Amino acid sequence: MHEMEITQYPTENCFWSAEVRRLIQHAGEPLTKAPPSSASLRQLNELWGLVEQSLPANTALNIYRHSYPSELLALKLYLQVQACAQDALHCLQHSAHSISRLLEVKMGSEQRGMLSITANIDKRACLLHKQAIFSYLGDLLNQLGPEPGRLIADASLPLGTVGLLDAERDTGFNLQPSNQITFRIPADQLMEPQYYRHASLLTHISPALKRFKAEEIDGQHSLEEKVRQKILQSLPEGTAGLEPVAKQLQISSRHLRRKLTEAGTSFETLFESTRKSQADYLIRNTALSLTEIAYELGFNDPSSLTRACKRWFERSPSDYRLQQQASQ
Repeated sequence: MHEMEITQYPTENCFWSAEVRRLIQHAGEPLTKAPPSSASLRQLNELWGLVEQSLPANTALNIYRHSYPSELLALKLYLQVQACAQDALHCLQHSAHSISRLLEVKMGSEQRGMLSITANIDKRACLLHKQAIFSYLGDLLNQLGPEPGRLIADASLPLGTVGLLDAERDTGFNLQPSNQITFRIPADQLMEPQYYRHASLLTHISPALKRFKAEEIDGQHSLEEKVRQKILQSLPEGTAGLEPVAKQLQISSRHLRRKLTEAGTSFETLFESTRKSQADYLIRNTALSLTEIAYELGFNDPSSLTRACKRWFERSPSDYRLQQQASQ
């Protein structure tokens, strides 16, 4: 079987690579060897191997506590504003690729008052990678339903080197070892109105929903809007340059530049304004740290975000966040 190449999925490639590096650095542990470039599933597994060498075994089960990238944050909000848990689960089933391109979510039939949600992950993904995907998926499900934190009755996952009691403590679920990842949900909660279903929330998360549904852009949108959406999608992966965006739009970079000039704008103008708008949204409306926001915007380090914010808002990102919070 050919090795799975994941360079065509920049979220999978860049997010997990950056997250693993960040976890190791967060723990103050040195990398035992130069990290691989993560151009393939094999190399991504090698990178998870560095986590196994450097950090506690349960690291993969609680990574969502440290980082929630905007792609998953948008999905989380999108699920929460569905009318009921059943609607949210159907959305999740069709949107599992936002968590990982290796993930497939299936809803089983109701049995003895319980609905089973099974997560199938490519068997070639390493155990820690699977556990990390489980954490994000479990956290998404745990925010659904009429009372957050109560939707999941119990769950099972391949534990590997992670102890059952430690895993239960870190995830908050009643766990059983199994050959596959499964969540069980009480069927009587499926049609209840969701706790986070509020009209005001729909208004506030509009930018996140636009980002999450960007792939649905069709011909009725202007080229300028399509470019903005592609930039927004690609910022966290650092692939929001002219050539990558043109490639996503299936046109040459020269043709894209010419068409934008004819429309009275430029790629650089759209890139700057889109990044500024996303910075404003993330600083004002999320609990992400400024370091996390910097990486979500495609900056190499937090100091670059600071310089940009002083240019955009005439103040540092921390001062801008305090100012916005005080005015709300």
